[in-house]
Amino acid sequence: MEGIDLFARKSKGREYVISAKDRMGNAIDHVRAVRTNDYLYVKNYLTDRPLYQPAYRDGYATFITLRKLYKENKLTPLQASYHEASQRPDEELYNVRKDPNQLFNLAGDPEFESILEDHRKILKEWEESTDDKGRYPYSREELEKVFNGAPEKCVNPEYDVLRK
Repeated sequence: MEGIDLFARKSKGREYVISAKDRMGNAIDHVRAVRTNDYLYVKNYLTDRPLYQPAYRDGYATFITLRKLYKENKLTPLQASYHEASQRPDEELYNVRKDPNQLFNLAGDPEFESILEDHRKILKEWEESTDDKGRYPYSREELEKVFNGAPEKCVNPEYDVLRK
């Protein structure tokens, strides 16, 4: 994890912060994000993955309650959409100052094309300069370690090579 001393006398802050999400427990994903002062750019590389993949959190009271409320049709349309989405957009762009809850994806809006391009460039340069390991597939050995612990929760297609 990289960081800077925010309390140093010469601290200048950062122009942006990069976030990464790959494997969470048994769920395989590949998401990168760039956060600048006003915008959050999200790149979803595996758009076929549902937002709520099987994960460690499934046994938590919050998620048990959310699933129950969803089945009872007691969630708002926005809340329910997280349970229903089987596809993700490949890109998301939010103005976090005007839309702090990130409800309005601006990635398809021509008015924000230059901002989108700037964020794409930042991400591409970061991925190349760091040799971002998320770009490489997991080895069979890595997949086996996870699969052997909970095969019923390993639903991603990467695990198909291990099913008999």
